[in-house]
Amino acid sequence: MNNYFDILDDYYFEMANLPPDRTGLSRVIWIDSLGKDRNNKHNCPRLKVQNIPGNKIVPGDNFTIEISKKPKVIRGEVKISYKELNSILDYISDNYDLFIKHWNRELNDDDLKEKLAERECYKLKK
Repeated sequence: MNNYFDILDDYYFEMANLPPDRTGLSRVIWIDSLGKDRNNKHNCPRLKVQNIPGNKIVPGDNFTIEISKKPKVIRGEVKISYKELNSILDYISDNYDLFIKHWNRELNDDDLKEKLAERECYKLKK
């Protein structure tokens, strides 16, 4: 029988992250690698943002943002400044078309990162 942490680990394994040192944002953004094909269907496309600053990955302490042209927080407690939140919302809005293609599985994780890099919104590893 799976315990809570096994399920949590599986869930985060199905998500890719966009770390701050690559995006220029202050927090890790988690993108759902299964998107619309996840067994547990969501009401809208979404991604998660970590409350903890920096590149350290801390599952569980996050909030959810709707992927839209005018993104908004739809779940969880936001523990970051208004300025940081607005930067993240702008990042999602500016790249809405790519995030929605990723959600719809038209782009895989690597394709999304490459497309973001073409827009100078993500730094690829050298």
